[in-house]
Amino acid sequence: MVVLPLVVTTHFLMASLTLKSTSPFYHACYRDYLGRQRRRSTHQTDREDAQRVADEYEEIAQRKKSSRKLRKSLIKLCHEIGGEYEVATATLSEYAKKFLLEKKRELRPNSFESYETAVEKLKEFLGDRATSEDIGELVKADIVGFRDSLSAKLAPGTANLALRVVKQLFTCARRDGFLEDDPCEFVRQLKRRRGDGLERRPFTLEELRAILAVANPEWRSLIMFGVFTGQRLGDLCALKWSQVDLMRNEITLTSRKTNRRILIPLSEQLREHVLSLPGADSGEDHIHPYDASLLERDGRVKALSRGFAILLKRAGVRTKQAHIKQGNGRDGARESRGISFHCLRHTAVTLLKEAGVPQAVVQELIGHASEAVNALYTHVGGEALQRAGAAFPRL
Repeated sequence: MVVLPLVVTTHFLMASLTLKSTSPFYHACYRDYLGRQRRRSTHQTDREDAQRVADEYEEIAQRKKSSRKLRKSLIKLCHEIGGEYEVATATLSEYAKKFLLEKKRELRPNSFESYETAVEKLKEFLGDRATSEDIGELVKADIVGFRDSLSAKLAPGTANLALRVVKQLFTCARRDGFLEDDPCEFVRQLKRRRGDGLERRPFTLEELRAILAVANPEWRSLIMFGVFTGQRLGDLCALKWSQVDLMRNEITLTSRKTNRRILIPLSEQLREHVLSLPGADSGEDHIHPYDASLLERDGRVKALSRGFAILLKRAGVRTKQAHIKQGNGRDGARESRGISFHCLRHTAVTLLKEAGVPQAVVQELIGHASEAVNALYTHVGGEALQRAGAAFPRL
């Protein structure tokens, strides 16, 4: 007698239906590609319509159909059979409006502008597809193509910022039920290469003295505040006399970027500078009125940053570059020369560390946020901050 081997196949029966006493809808019963039984509501009360939905569930569970194709089939089914099963649908342009409306309520105008720009770049890249295709039709290759198109025009940091915004958009779309799969999930950011001019660096004392020598009174003051407080340009332009306490020898401000309240001690040289300014201790008046007016007019520091770049060239710290046409228009990658007003923040950190000030004290004074440091130092006292302020060298 010949004994034939037993052959086990992975062919599963068609999905079945069941009714629960707690729901008016048919529930699909089906098996996935590993043979495990699954149950899911079809949101249908008609048995024939429910069977069609259940079969679609089984298709994707057994990996015979991608979730993107399943979504497309379910949308088609809903249009055909009506009923109470609803699939959220929208084109990228339609959902982007919803996404940006939410972000406008959450973000400062400057930050929102970068979100709006990133979304516009994505719509431009997709062309007609942004208004004609369901957002669920977009796949990883589309996002990779978008990222690569940015890398040809923009610096890696700028391109990665736009990519992060787009990733947020698709994360929210999935949360809201407009997607089954997130096409951004495995898309990596661009790498920053050493030597590409993107690294910020601190100023040397010689450079600072050269800049101060050619600066007008307000820029000179902003630079002094930048070096001795390590704060951002926008926060220093918005600084008022009421925030400077000469009795306590400290400045109090709330960061525009992080909304964090920061207490900063006055170093000896910064205190001398503050006392030398016209209108010292004038209540709610701005310490730097002209630059404060530019900040209020524009709502951002872009024009002020350009002014500082001109100052750097005048001081010979940044060399003037010839304009070479790249063929990329306004979207062309901008050359970064590694120095800007923000580098005064790096300068402050470097000077403090070179003076032996502990990392946690530097962290608190400058206003950085680091969970790792906070885990080691739960509180930095005012006395430690005053010692840190006294550690700055004289310019």
